Amino acid sequence: MSKEPESKAAESESSIQAPPTGVLSTLVRIGPGLIIAGSIVGSGELIGTTITGAKAGFWLLWLMIIGCVIKVFVQVELGRYAVSSGESSLVAMDRVPGPRLGKRGNWVIWYWFIMFIASVAQLGGIVGGVGQALSISLPLTEQGREYDEFARRDTRIQVNLAELAPLLKDELLGQVALNDERIEKTRVILESYADLARMMGERLEDEHSREANLSSVADEAYLASRVSYSQMERGCTELLLQLPAGDGAGPTGAATVSEKDLRAIQQQLVAWGEWKRLRDDRLGQEARIKRAPERRLPELQERLAKAQAAESAASEAAKEFDSAWEMTFAQPTEAHERLRADLDRIPRSHDDKIWAGIIALITSLILMKGRFGLILSFSTAMVACFTAVTIINLVVLQRHEGWAVSMNDVIDGLKFRLPPSAPEDRWAAVSTALKTFGIIGVGATELVAYPYWCLEKGYARFTGPRDDSAGWAERAKGWIRVMWVDAWGSMLVYTFATIAFYLLGASVLGRSGIVPSEHSLIRYLTVMFAPVFGPGARLMFLFGVFAVLYSTLFVASAGHARVFADALRVVRLIPASSRAYKIAVVALSGLFPLICLAIYVAIPMPTFLVLLSGLMQLIMLPMLAATALYLRYTHLDGRLRPSWFSDAGLWLSTIGMLIAGVAGAWLAGSELLKLW
Repeated sequence: MSKEPESKAAESESSIQAPPTGVLSTLVRIGPGLIIAGSIVGSGELIGTTITGAKAGFWLLWLMIIGCVIKVFVQVELGRYAVSSGESSLVAMDRVPGPRLGKRGNWVIWYWFIMFIASVAQLGGIVGGVGQALSISLPLTEQGREYDEFARRDTRIQVNLAELAPLLKDELLGQVALNDERIEKTRVILESYADLARMMGERLEDEHSREANLSSVADEAYLASRVSYSQMERGCTELLLQLPAGDGAGPTGAATVSEKDLRAIQQQLVAWGEWKRLRDDRLGQEARIKRAPERRLPELQERLAKAQAAESAASEAAKEFDSAWEMTFAQPTEAHERLRADLDRIPRSHDDKIWAGIIALITSLILMKGRFGLILSFSTAMVACFTAVTIINLVVLQRHEGWAVSMNDVIDGLKFRLPPSAPEDRWAAVSTALKTFGIIGVGATELVAYPYWCLEKGYARFTGPRDDSAGWAERAKGWIRVMWVDAWGSMLVYTFATIAFYLLGASVLGRSGIVPSEHSLIRYLTVMFAPVFGPGARLMFLFGVFAVLYSTLFVASAGHARVFADALRVVRLIPASSRAYKIAVVALSGLFPLICLAIYVAIPMPTFLVLLSGLMQLIMLPMLAATALYLRYTHLDGRLRPSWFSDAGLWLSTIGMLIAGVAGAWLAGSELLKLW
């Protein structure tokens, strides 16, 4: 049975050190948990947690907190065994009894390999998220700049429509009077529509001038579209001049629209937004029918019929506008439908993939030269920056009546209940939450990686080779205590970050009814910062996205290289020597970022890749808990037995992980059967 090179180094008496005893000296020696936190506060918190909040509102806060807290007991137990034995995670996992593939590892190792593939795919989603953030802030190509301009204005429209709809509903119920917030959102929507119409008209004009020998039909279609966009731009501009000033100081132009007409305009805009949402739903149903098996056609055709009826009703409602609106904007519904169709045909740029390639290459080169200290400092700084900004954002958000998180919201989120929505939506939200459960806090990947960082930090070397002396036992207890402080301290950091991201997602995205799609993921997530930071939210959030996602890519790639190199030794694919291990770590450190890039280029769906990994890790969690129990009761030195609190926590953690794993697998299986 092979061991980590650190376990051999621990045999040298010159490596033995007395453990720290004071609080300050102990805090100086922590570090592995901070590296793990650096790889956590990214895909799980930024993507998984906020999307869960968007889908479930505040109702599943309890599940997110449990997902962070219960895993630390398994983390500590795996760390305890590594410090006392000098053995790595995979060597320890290979000790678990059960089916084996000869000398090539047991059942736990081989499921870990499946999960590992999914976790590498997750990093593909991460490198794609970094690419999206950079392509938004620094587009590289002309096509990228054009697409970003259109997409940014379209996003502003969709976000403000989503925020305007509940305000209109509250007003109709007599709860909210016509106010500055409503007027400002209306102004933003009209400005964005005017800009989009102008830009689309210019784009059509350029295309028309480049085309030769146009047919009369094509020429007529161009003229119809050009006139439509001109009317749309002019109508929106005229209405902007009539809006009352947001501060109540009077009109912004020559005339002021009446309160009745303003309400009609706002209701018309919201009706368009609802029509667009239902149109997208109908297109989605049509796409599902094309790839569905024959046995599912009756069910899907029934859903399509309902979607078509809902879209038709919304279209009719959108055509019933006030006369004052009709005079300034000829045929608005037809113009808006033309705009939506033309926007959908604008080719997406490849700037995100170009940026992802640049980042992957840079990361590969850095990691091949990287050391523990560099990785620790980098991940700590990056995560600290964005976590601080996120917490500040959440605190300042409490000043905004529409977005503030009340104590009732928090209490609702802690009541161990499911979201009060339609059954299909409820279980979809729970399924997303369980996949997120697998990667928030210390996911299965981080649980496996944590002992490697403990070994690299030197805790096992400082303890020395195991013997029967009282001195060894005292050293082991001391360094295990340092590891305990490290693990629980990092748990407080990432739990706090998880709660902050979840509350932001539930408060802003959930209340607005916005669930980010794959291609607009980063663009829509910037919405969480808009209520506090206003126009500056975009750049601030994009910096934060780069910080936490790149930190995750950097740290997780380094951890993957170490774990996979050890896996190659465990299954006898490379020699068990320290030299072979170190060579493999360097090579894999350079290779993994490039593999992640290839995955994103082939499957450019960050959310799907992250949640797929979450599901695989969720299923792995009870296996790791079982491994921790087995090591605790069969291989741990009796002098290092944990307290009754740790033992009780380990058993409760195992039960909780088993329930979450079974539930997540069952829901995922149900989703796959529906697709089948």
